[in-house]
Amino acid sequence: PASDAPPRSWNLARMPLVGRLVRFLNGSPYPLLAARLASVSVFLVVIAAGFFGTVHPEHNIATAFVWNIWWPLVIVAVFFIGSAWCAVCPWDTLANWIVRRSWWKRVTPHPGLNLKVPRPLQNVWIALLMFMGLSWLELGAGVTGKPLLTAALGIVMLVLSVVFLLVFERKAFCRYACPVGRTVGFYSRLSPIAVRPIAQSTCDGCKSMECY
Repeated sequence: PASDAPPRSWNLARMPLVGRLVRFLNGSPYPLLAARLASVSVFLVVIAAGFFGTVHPEHNIATAFVWNIWWPLVIVAVFFIGSAWCAVCPWDTLANWIVRRSWWKRVTPHPGLNLKVPRPLQNVWIALLMFMGLSWLELGAGVTGKPLLTAALGIVMLVLSVVFLLVFERKAFCRYACPVGRTVGFYSRLSPIAVRPIAQSTCDGCKSMECY
């Protein structure tokens, strides 16, 4: 077990069989970049299909994939791999590429205003309201059966992610506003897998954030 890890936990990077894979995934930015490229590619296909594809939802990948495969799969996957979806989220990935104009490296100084999120907004209420709105669109407006609305919803989420990144610091949209991210964050507490530092004291005393 890791030195500062909670009791009865195991460091997957040091375990046989899976250890080599875990070290490979964490030792280079390229596996994560490849996963993000795949996620963004699927997102762009969904957007194109929603705007230009057939209006029949059962034959359009925008509605068939998003509501029948992606959304249930995200929820189920949380119980096994935690909040790993957020690492490859196409909204956050595209927002970072657009605003920071970098594939994976940190950009200094931050190209946006980099403001702190006002304290009254540092809670779950924005995400909760957006989740309620998403539920209404799904059940009330029937967005699950309308490819155009599904694609438009994806664009709205991307625009919000870009705006938040331009104005606020530290992934404010993911932390306080994204209905998917907050839902995944709550459910991920039930996952048996989590990302933790091997030595928490090393991270606490870090000033350069070199490994970030």
